[in-house]
Amino acid sequence: MTRCGFDDLEFVNANTGDGICVVQFYAEQDGVLIYADADGGNTLMIGVDQGTVRAIYGVGTGFLWNGLQAGSAAKARTEQFSDGAMPYSVAVLTDSFDSGRVHSVLLRESGRTFRTDAASLAGEVTINFYGVNAFRHFHGLPVLTCSAPTAAVAGRYSRYMAESNFFDHRAPDGTSVADRLNAAGIPWRACAENLYMGTYTMGLVILDGWINSEGGHRAPILEQRYKNLGIGAYAGNGRCYWTQVFHD
Repeated sequence: MTRCGFDDLEFVNANTGDGICVVQFYAEQDGVLIYADADGGNTLMIGVDQGTVRAIYGVGTGFLWNGLQAGSAAKARTEQFSDGAMPYSVAVLTDSFDSGRVHSVLLRESGRTFRTDAASLAGEVTINFYGVNAFRHFHGLPVLTCSAPTAAVAGRYSRYMAESNFFDHRAPDGTSVADRLNAAGIPWRACAENLYMGTYTMGLVILDGWINSEGGHRAPILEQRYKNLGIGAYAGNGRCYWTQVFHD
């Protein structure tokens, strides 16, 4: 039985009005539990560590928390609360290109340091992927397929940047994301790449940065031509390196 410190918290299915209480979950191991619609438009993600729910992520229009869901008018904010079991913070993530409307709600244990081991980062990659699809669905776009070969390309490049101590879309040998897809034998006609390097480890927070970026990171997330997405993250040099690779 997985314990949950968020005793009083409840997400609501906006379509049926039924409460989704996150007090207890059955989980054989730590990781990220995913509850998603078949079309990927609404996703509730539960982060479990050491047998306790540490974080809850709601994305899409199908889940409500305190009246907030994707598309709600609200200012971005972070608030601290306590439900008697543990202190937690609520981060309301908004879209600056869409009049500041909500795109995700993140609840997590306050003051908790998120690990950067491979298993933990794999969970954050999963959260990032589902967040992309919920965001696309909200904007009327088809969801993307998680491509294992493309994810391998992304993961290798994240590790290469960390181990070679550089951060650029072009590798030191001059190769690009197109070259990396070609080398892996992955067919494509259109492709793009998003990169992140920094101290953030949480997949939804990193996605929020790309969504609100004026540097072009938002464009591939909302590009209709793309059908496949691979994501890889790697920790090194005291930083996290993330790579998203999109292609048709």
